[in-house]
Amino acid sequence: MIFLDSIEEVSKRYETAGSRPLRVLASDLEYYICKYPFHPNDPKLLNEYLGFHFARLWDIKVPDLGIVKLKREHLPLETLGMQLSYQSIVKPLVGLKQIPDAIEIIDSISGGISKTDLKKYNRKDFLAIALFDIWLSNEDRNCGNMNLLVNMSNDVISPIAIDHEKIFNSGSLFGQISSLTYQDSLFYSNLFHMLFRSRNRKNLILFDEIGASLQNKSSICHDNLGSIVEGIPEEWGYEKDEIYDKLSGWLFSPSWISEVERTYREFISLMTPNI
Repeated sequence: MIFLDSIEEVSKRYETAGSRPLRVLASDLEYYICKYPFHPNDPKLLNEYLGFHFARLWDIKVPDLGIVKLKREHLPLETLGMQLSYQSIVKPLVGLKQIPDAIEIIDSISGGISKTDLKKYNRKDFLAIALFDIWLSNEDRNCGNMNLLVNMSNDVISPIAIDHEKIFNSGSLFGQISSLTYQDSLFYSNLFHMLFRSRNRKNLILFDEIGASLQNKSSICHDNLGSIVEGIPEEWGYEKDEIYDKLSGWLFSPSWISEVERTYREFISLMTPNI
């Protein structure tokens, strides 16, 4: 993670249904897709920050993250409105480095994937992201909004996970956290049914392998939690001890790990009822 400044006027705002991020040219001469808070208590920046660091420790591919200070003179008047104001950029923003040639997966057209290309998909990586989302209660990666990029030019098609602003049930880690629903998970998607519905030994072994990784992956994140929390930008105004205590008491608790394991097995059984 690096700290950057904008160096020219923003020329693009993505008119998505959600966060409507900005494309910012930063001081390292790279473009970053930057999220900004909609209101003073918006947890978006913190959620993106935590999701990025935890994903890296899970060995999940994510775009590089930068903390970007967008200068007021680089935010043109015509971009303001729809929950974007000069107040939105008082704090440094979370930016994900733009990846050239990466395309977003759209589940509604995944039925057109050829059998040849389907064999290129890295099933292990896709399944790891699905378990990761259960662990963090990420409701925003599902059949309607995959939030996954791929580079189709590679012989192996591995997913790149983006957008973690809606972890913790689309809210804050200080709120009430509950288990992800099947419909709000990748398991419910057409793509997952194509990748994993076959009743074969290879899939069974993979389901067990990824499920068994939860304990180790969560332990690695817990071991690194202190440094992750310490790296939260001071300008965001969080009490770091409070964040550490909240995450330690919930995300890494034996009861939550057991609940995640149970949910994972349940979703597999719903996706593959014949296995």
